Amino acid sequence: MSDPQSLDGHVDAIVDDLLARRQVEAATAEFKRLGPAATARLCQHLSVADFARRSIALFALQHCWTAAAAEPVAALLADEESVLVGVTPQALALLGYADEHELLGRPVLAV
Repeated sequence: MSDPQSLDGHVDAIVDDLLARRQVEAATAEFKRLGPAATARLCQHLSVADFARRSIALFALQHCWTAAAAEPVAALLADEESVLVGVTPQALALLGYADEHELLGRPVLAV
């Protein structure tokens, strides 16, 4: 699956399965198998208007995490208009980060 377009289509199909609650275990296992290869496409899903699609992408990134996902995830979680703002601590913990500063690899500035 070296063709980026077919990989994007495959990632989209897995997201669609999860949205429809079809083959949830198989879809999750496939994200684990794809790992970092799926990161870029999942990050694109973070910027769509559909809340459910953004949520699935955020969930899937725990299995496909690379440093390239840090900025898009931080932007999503920092967006005050996003309904996902309320899940920031849970989302960061799911991804293995203590807070948004650790996610971005930036020092916490004390005032």
